[in-house]
Amino acid sequence: MGRQVGIRSASQTSIVEVAGARPGGLAASVVFPSPSAMLVPAPLHSVTSTALLRLSCGPLWMLKSRGHAWTEQRLVRAAALLEHAHAGRAVGPQVQDLRDGLDMPALDIAAPDLNVDVTACWNVRAVALALCMRDLEASRPRSALAAVLPRFTAELQGQIAAQLQAAVNEFANARDPAAQAIASQYEDGPTIYNHLVYGPARRNRMQLAGALPLFVDALARNRADRAFDVLRATVDTGGPLLRTICHLFNVSPSTVRCLFGVPVSDVDAQCVRNPRILLATLDRLAPGERPRLQHGEWPQFIAAMREAASLFKCPASVGVLTASWVRHRMRETDEQRMGPDMLTFFDGDIASQVETFRLALISTASQVALKTHAGPSDVVSARATSEVDQLLTALSLRRLAQTSIGWHCDYATRRDTMALQQTASRRVDYWPLMTDPYVSTRFRVTMQALSTRQSLQSHGKALRQCLAGSHLNDYDRRCRAGESYVVSVTDSAS
Repeated sequence: MGRQVGIRSASQTSIVEVAGARPGGLAASVVFPSPSAMLVPAPLHSVTSTALLRLSCGPLWMLKSRGHAWTEQRLVRAAALLEHAHAGRAVGPQVQDLRDGLDMPALDIAAPDLNVDVTACWNVRAVALALCMRDLEASRPRSALAAVLPRFTAELQGQIAAQLQAAVNEFANARDPAAQAIASQYEDGPTIYNHLVYGPARRNRMQLAGALPLFVDALARNRADRAFDVLRATVDTGGPLLRTICHLFNVSPSTVRCLFGVPVSDVDAQCVRNPRILLATLDRLAPGERPRLQHGEWPQFIAAMREAASLFKCPASVGVLTASWVRHRMRETDEQRMGPDMLTFFDGDIASQVETFRLALISTASQVALKTHAGPSDVVSARATSEVDQLLTALSLRRLAQTSIGWHCDYATRRDTMALQQTASRRVDYWPLMTDPYVSTRFRVTMQALSTRQSLQSHGKALRQCLAGSHLNDYDRRCRAGESYVVSVTDSAS
């Protein structure tokens, strides 16, 4: 058992409990309210009990449960489950496993941020109010509570907050300073800290954080991504890091080396959370076109990726035009910056046209390759795609757009010409037997020539007869040849 911090409720029960190391994987703990305060003289079922734990393997966890006291037995059991989860998954525990193991259905768990104010994080006011109500109800009539309850609650809340803040500060001062300095650079610092300080893998993970900091966030969070699971295992076991990254993400070694030493502050949050987009974009650029850390080019590169994603409505790692955009932005000097007219010209419509042009080239190249080279169609198609992408990405941004627009104009002209020729040869409109509909004097009977295939089919469907089915092609051929004429007769009275 640990020491009891000096704040006591009216029943003289310690409220905050601080404890050191004990068997079972628990190195230190802070519990509020303490089990004695929560259970004596009467249980408090309406308050949330909080436990701050440091495991023997290094990570910190904050556990909260409503209506359950954190007894010594529960703390040791929780520490053992957490340690086992770290050893098995290396990315932290699953909440449901802890709920089942501790028999606490309302349990919540999180990596704690020890820099926030304890009043809100530890529910100090709610606990102080519940303690004061329980103690005052035992010594005063309920009618007298309203006059004294706010004052007693405020006094107890202030005392608890001061002592609890001191206990948390002491807990925070025992953190690993090197890991904390690295974790503070990330959006979810507490999760990163727990990932870095995990004892058996600490040295390797800290080395990775120094060499490739952009991978740390993805490895620390469980994103159900097998590639990062394999990479995490490679880091923890000291395997071949560069070769593994190249294999998992299908990029060249020079692409990975480009990321060495790049700080998290130089890229945006999306790239930190998912380095796949960054790797794929860099791999599409030639080594001389990639950003250089020593020249401060990373902000320019990230800005170009954002522009490409915004203009063309897709990540910079997808599409030929996005890669050309990033390449052009990295090549241009201050005097060559695009003006507003160029930024307006390259929009989503241009991206759609370029992608259609690319797919048409790939289809044509695949058909030609299948005729001249034997092999599986999927292999031939993959080779054709690679060759077309290399060809298009070699073009400048303006040349790529102009070539695509020119192809679309030529394609549209040829398509319209062929459509006119086909229409003329098929005579889609039949020679009409009567130019205008005939309507009887009493407006009862209407006669109208059916002069198109569509009108024949619609008339047959309305009458539920063969014109809409098996005889449609035959009547269509005879009407186009002028051998037959079909007239619709409608009687409004029938």
